[in-house]
Amino acid sequence: MATGTTPNTIVPLTGSAYDYTSAGVEHDTDNAAMTSYVDGAGGSGYSVRRRGVTKGRFYANTSGYSQLEAEYIKIAQPGKSALVPIVNKNYTTAITPGASTPFMTLSGLPTNSAAAASLFIQIVGRDASSVVRQSQACRLDISLIETAGTGVVASVVSSSPVAAIQLGTMGGPVFATSATNGTVMLTCTVNSSMPSLSLYAVPIVGTAEAQTINMVQS
Repeated sequence: MATGTTPNTIVPLTGSAYDYTSAGVEHDTDNAAMTSYVDGAGGSGYSVRRRGVTKGRFYANTSGYSQLEAEYIKIAQPGKSALVPIVNKNYTTAITPGASTPFMTLSGLPTNSAAAASLFIQIVGRDASSVVRQSQACRLDISLIETAGTGVVASVVSSSPVAAIQLGTMGGPVFATSATNGTVMLTCTVNSSMPSLSLYAVPIVGTAEAQTINMVQS
């Protein structure tokens, strides 16, 4: 491990935990963003910050497994960009059984443009003791069109869900869209005999020309 005042000096790791905080920080002055080495609660790791707010962390948890926490992961290639599908089990949308529930917004579509995206949707039903009794998954395809500044028109097509029902009954999800001031809201309705439903939305692929579509799960 290199010390802060003598970066060329390597010193042995000491202590039982081997957790160290580091003074080494890479700072991007143009974007007020930085990457730093931090001492996490479950083990040492790296964090990504923007204007003082942590946007992502990579560390080893207490069981020794690598763990990644981030708002979204983007892979940039010349003229291309893609989102890496990650099931974020710590961030879901609570669905009220039988009620239309908003779960995601899409925005950023410029005038006279079009975009399409696909999502992997998983819905889990839990009983009163928080035991998983129902699960289903399907694909959701979304189209976005903006014509001459008249507003965004969106439509959805979903595949038939693959369901595993251990107890009670569970219907297939019904998706709908509504657009206001260029922002599209996605909603989901699911009938279930379970009192608690959770929806996980994972981006699979998106296509748009010269812009990034902002997808935020609510």
